[in-house]
Amino acid sequence: MIRLILVLFFSLSIHSCSKNTELSSEQMESITKEADTVMSTNSLLGVEIDTTGYSEISDLNPNKVYVTKDGVYIVLSSMFVSESGLFVSAKTFDIDAVESGDPCYKFLADRLYQYKIKG
Repeated sequence: MIRLILVLFFSLSIHSCSKNTELSSEQMESITKEADTVMSTNSLLGVEIDTTGYSEISDLNPNKVYVTKDGVYIVLSSMFVSESGLFVSAKTFDIDAVESGDPCYKFLADRLYQYKIKG
């Protein structure tokens, strides 16, 4: 039984960034614009952001949203030390969109990526 639980847990933890997030091009553009506003109005890095007033981001029902020097993380799923969701890179950040590894990033549009941190 314990072996089955470990196999199940391991299989859940190795999903790649290829999981699809269904977003229209308009939604992706709006999320990127709202994330730019979040970056420009929040100077505290790593602190959870209140998404009130950011309708497109709020509509995603994120677990949390936080800003780093590299961009905005919109956490849509988290478990223990792993998390996944959307990442909007800062205009000055050049990301290497690698779909394997940890973290992994999948390019969606412009500066919007789907990401997964395995932890």
